[in-house]
Amino acid sequence: MPSSSTGQIVAVGVASLFVIALGALLSLYFGRRARNSADWLSAPGQLPLIVVVITQFATAVGGGVLIAHVGIAYAYGWSVFAYEACVVLGFFSLALIARWLREQRFTTVRAEHPEFQGRTALMASPYEGYFIYGTQDPRSRLLTDLGFKLPGGLDQVIGDKFGGTVSAERISLLDQQALVWFPSKGGTAKLQNDPLYRNLNVRKQGRDIFIEENYDDQLYGATSFVSVLSLPIVLDQLVPKLAAAVDGNPATTA
Repeated sequence: MPSSSTGQIVAVGVASLFVIALGALLSLYFGRRARNSADWLSAPGQLPLIVVVITQFATAVGGGVLIAHVGIAYAYGWSVFAYEACVVLGFFSLALIARWLREQRFTTVRAEHPEFQGRTALMASPYEGYFIYGTQDPRSRLLTDLGFKLPGGLDQVIGDKFGGTVSAERISLLDQQALVWFPSKGGTAKLQNDPLYRNLNVRKQGRDIFIEENYDDQLYGATSFVSVLSLPIVLDQLVPKLAAAVDGNPATTA
């Protein structure tokens, strides 16, 4: 075997081991931050923009490699990197304007719905009881971006995590002016008839919204993995539901 081929094999092996080791270390680090199953299930919503961008870039490049990259590189040489360059420029441009796009859309919604301003709201799940998303979760930040405010002392109840389960004795924390639930598929009726929850004013006055776990539902996917790409779906579909929840009329829905 030529020495150049041996060197290439060694280089590929070392690079592969480095990538595997890096992935293992990242997995261990973030795995330790997931203290329970609820943290694990909710973790995707905590991904920062840079992770989302890198993941999308890796997906795009991976698809290109599987389809024809090896052949293109063999036939045309360095021009193969034009594909990666275009992908990088596209995602970099999106990252630069993402915050601006987000702020512009939310500013418009706040102007169109002044009734959201100062109203208290929460997002929650009936997972293992009453699971409430904290101030650092993207779902909660979505509400504050729209003009709502989170109840005071929320982090003291939940702790430093992005969400936590509250006991039945603290179910009154759910009694806000708007409440968005993420029940399991087909679980809305069971939640509505929960012996404790149905006695809260938020349930009696129809100020709650139910988005069932269904990955075929655009709104569920958009609110579970909040990003600049899912923002149009959230604003087009969730905002009318929130407006109906806070209009003071239990009969209105959206």
